[in-house]
Amino acid sequence: MQLSPKQTGLALGLIVVVIVVLAFVLWTRTAPPAPQVAAGQTSNTPFGSQASATGSPGGGVQAPAPRPPSRVSPSNGTPFTNEEFLRRASGRATP
Repeated sequence: MQLSPKQTGLALGLIVVVIVVLAFVLWTRTAPPAPQVAAGQTSNTPFGSQASATGSPGGGVQAPAPRPPSRVSPSNGTPFTNEEFLRRASGRATP
């Protein structure tokens, strides 16, 4: 079957349009859903509306976390302190 140059251009254009529409439909259908705002959240309270004791955003100042126990200390059965252990582990001579 022979097509005239005009028919060839129209057929090519139709194929391109079909591919673009198909790609657009697949792109929009496979995208993840838009995030939904949870109950109690607004742009002013992004973590929800929680009553704070001091009335300030974030609930006021919290105490710092306690320091974790040392992994290398004389109480664990090692005969030297953390500083001595680190000095020996790095290869530096002990004073």
